[in-house]
Amino acid sequence: TLGKRPPKQTDLKRTLADTARISREALSVARTSLWLFNAAGTALQYKLILGHGDNQSTLNVELPVHSSPAYFRAISSNGVVAIENVLDDTRTAGLETYLRMHGVTALLDISIAIPGELMGVV
Repeated sequence: TLGKRPPKQTDLKRTLADTARISREALSVARTSLWLFNAAGTALQYKLILGHGDNQSTLNVELPVHSSPAYFRAISSNGVVAIENVLDDTRTAGLETYLRMHGVTALLDISIAIPGELMGVV
């Protein structure tokens, strides 16, 4: 029945969590996280992080679009943002506090999108 009905919220969350886990394993990185845009599309909201052992944790973190216009332009237009040193890249200007607080030194962000709509980032 795939395609005949919209996915249930629990199905979507499970699928996105699986995507984050598979991405972490395939890329051999310490953690992956899942961010979804709020209903207004004005901020990315942190939904979960997967570390070793698939331990899921959530935080109450939000990244407003206006705080880092270069990053949001890049993810919207390219679908991928790959940065080797986040503190030296102009695309992460405005995100330094979050990046330092969470020990993020490099990132590979991939957009979650449906035709015509950017839903989030993994």
